[in-house]
This record gives sequence, C-alpha cells and structure tokens, in this order.
Amino acid sequence: MDTKECDLSLDELLKFDGVMAARIFSPEGKLVDYKSNTDMPKEMAEMTAKFCGAVNMMFNALASAYTELYRMKWIPQHYWVYSGGE
Repeated sequence: MDTKECDLSLDELLKFDGVMAARIFSPEGKLVDYKSNTDMPKEMAEMTAKFCGAVNMMFNALASAYTELYRMKWIPQHYWVYSGGE
C-alpha cells in the first residue's frame, strides 16, 4: 500500500475485534492481497473484490458530485471500510 491508502497492514486490521477478513483490491475489482481469520477460500475473496470494484465506482461518482456541487474536497478516494452482520 502507498501513503494514499490505509497505513495499517492486513495483519494489523485483523487484530481489530470482529474483523474476519482484510483485503486489498484494485479500483477495478481485482484481488491484490487478502488475509482472513477464518477459512475463507481465495475464490470468495476474489468474488468479494469484484463487488468492491463496483462499490468503488459508486463512491467515486458520489465523491465527484460532492466535490462539484458542494465544493467539498472528497476526491481522490483513498479507502473505505464495510461493517455489518454480527
């Protein structure tokens, strides 16, 4: 990861309570790296990365709109986190 991305390693992210997996993916949704505290198969991580690529595009559109309409500096996008379930 470079300085524009989260500066925590995948191992450090996995130490947070409740974190089951951590991934790095390209903006287009290609899996770059992942680690998991569970037996998550690589195929599942790759599929998740594809969905994250789509979410990335939506966040880029939102950030561009906020930057344009409200003169708020939301771009470039650096990283995001998902939390859900139990």
